Amino acid sequence: MQHILRRTARRARRGFTMIELIAVVAVIAILVGVAQMNFGQTKEDAYQRAMESDAKNFMTAQEQHYNRHDRYMATVQAVGTAATATAGSFRLSDDVGIRVTGVTQSGYTAELEHRKLKKMKCALNFSTTSGARVVCTGGLPESGWTETGYTFQNS
Repeated sequence: MQHILRRTARRARRGFTMIELIAVVAVIAILVGVAQMNFGQTKEDAYQRAMESDAKNFMTAQEQHYNRHDRYMATVQAVGTAATATAGSFRLSDDVGIRVTGVTQSGYTAELEHRKLKKMKCALNFSTTSGARVVCTGGLPESGWTETGYTFQNS
């Protein structure tokens, strides 16, 4: 009986086996991998929301300008991107660029991109007859996207 107790006590003092330690390390590695994937998607979602928010702010600035001058502005600089906001101006989020692609008396179109999210752009279409629409699409064209023609706040 004493012999069995001594053997059990010796076994209890040895600690964890190598297999147990490897299993714990493997589980921790899997959890870290899953957490990193979720964090990366969260950042992309935040960048997209910043573009959508700036599109709405741009629409507000355009409407303010239209109410004062009876026309929409064809350039972002004319609407205003300065840090000192005036009526009809707005401030872009960091790393978000905007380019006005078309203006008529009854509406306008623009594109927005985020420097850290090169695989997605947002298109803004506004018409006095059909209202406003912001559509963000993913995918990278074969030629790639460039910053040509975009106005960035922190350039």
